[in-house]
Amino acid sequence: MTYLGLDLGATNVKGALVDDEGRVLAHASEPLGDGAATLSPEAVADALARVAQSCVRDWAAVRAVGVGAPGAIEGDVITGCANLFRGSQFPVPLAALVAARLRGKRVVLVNDADAAALAERWVGAARGFERAAVLTLGTGVGCGLFLGGDAPLRDVEAGHASVGGPDGRPCPCGARGCLEAYAAAPAIVKAYGDEAVTCRDVVARAASDDRAARAVDGAARYLAVGCLDLCRTLDVGAVVLTGGVARAGPPFLDRVRRHAREMDWTCLPGRADRVVLGSVAHAGCVGAARAALNAAPRRRVPLGYFVLALAVGIVAAARVRRTVV
Repeated sequence: MTYLGLDLGATNVKGALVDDEGRVLAHASEPLGDGAATLSPEAVADALARVAQSCVRDWAAVRAVGVGAPGAIEGDVITGCANLFRGSQFPVPLAALVAARLRGKRVVLVNDADAAALAERWVGAARGFERAAVLTLGTGVGCGLFLGGDAPLRDVEAGHASVGGPDGRPCPCGARGCLEAYAAAPAIVKAYGDEAVTCRDVVARAASDDRAARAVDGAARYLAVGCLDLCRTLDVGAVVLTGGVARAGPPFLDRVRRHAREMDWTCLPGRADRVVLGSVAHAGCVGAARAALNAAPRRRVPLGYFVLALAVGIVAAARVRRTVV
């Protein structure tokens, strides 16, 4: 069987058809276009459905659908979101809206950061760690946190941990000093001082442009603070960096680790090397598919099969007993 994972972002929609081993079989994406933040829930559901149709040829083989979305999730609805559905009435019944457009398939709704975390825990850099944190660095900063279970803890807002203090930068959430106010893509662009460029542009210029280097290095410094806090307070074995900002790759990771080493303690083994890059392509989609897999009802083996297996076992044992005698 296969599972469809859909990833709703602030600027685009992505989808992937995934098998039960976490392998991506098909992938598609679509930009939400100008005014994405004010699109109606119905328009967003339409976009998700179009991407889904691009990924799937045989709907009979799709067991369930997962949708990763930003904001606060309660069951099948979004109860609040800073970057989407502005002007719409909350809660937004996104799962039901998508299901109505996908032949009534079962749809599971999951926070987008939790989706990325599920992907990294399933087939990526957090695999094998009992305790791990996955930070998603994009328009905002999300966190999926595992502390011994197979599912990330709910309502973890490490992106709004106070790394800048009460006099720090204002955050879109209304507080000050949040990690998101320093390490999210819009914060890096703002620190660079040119709203006409993208975060990707700033990161690409960091190797040769001093102003870009300062903007990226500042984000890396505050991100290092957040990563060390997770390692020290929760003893996570890995802090996995994912999302658009993390796609800058090893040069960005090196900056984060360098700052972490400068701030790391000396009385105990350092934790800087616990910060790693995510390794799952299309992590948001793969994790949403994993959420669908986790929620899908397990198939029950008919009682007749157990009776048959028991009978075969009894006959085989009797034959062995006669042979021995």
